[in-house]
Amino acid sequence: MATDEADGQPVSTITWLGYDAPQDIVKDSPFRHYADDGAPAFNRFLDGLEASHTGETPPHRTVIGHSYGTTLVGAAADHGTLNADDVITAGSPGVTVPKAEQLDVPKGHVWNEEADGDVVPDIGRFGHGGTDWDGPWTVPSDERFGAKQMTTDTKGHSGYWDEGSDSLLNQALVVAGHGDDAELKEPTPTWKYTR
Repeated sequence: MATDEADGQPVSTITWLGYDAPQDIVKDSPFRHYADDGAPAFNRFLDGLEASHTGETPPHRTVIGHSYGTTLVGAAADHGTLNADDVITAGSPGVTVPKAEQLDVPKGHVWNEEADGDVVPDIGRFGHGGTDWDGPWTVPSDERFGAKQMTTDTKGHSGYWDEGSDSLLNQALVVAGHGDDAELKEPTPTWKYTR
């Protein structure tokens, strides 16, 4: 990330792999227990980052989940306190809850990316989508979920971090605390029948 996006401040990233993730897309990934079992460890990890912070200013912590990792993030928020300022989901099959406000970050700080040709949100919703009075099997790509939908210029399930892509730039802007500069998709118009 260029230093101008981060206002000249340092940015660090951590890849957290501290849970037993599904290994088989057909036999394992449809089941939520992997996320439920890993959620307490993820919450402890985020709490540890908070406890170990020694800087004079508070950090801006963004949690990014991809694919089943978004289900883990949702389970962590559902099981405890998600110690983060922003959540970004990419290619999400569902986060176990039906509304962005249930992800335990400030209102307006849940972001989503779904690339053209990524079938995971459409298929995964039946195992990991949240359900409430507004509808069943809700995933972050659905308008009723309430996430800010960032534009993507990548294709399929694995391109969200392609170098030089708008998909990556939008994530970087959120990480650097400049989510207001991220490019959002135009809302899809909804039609209602009136007599």
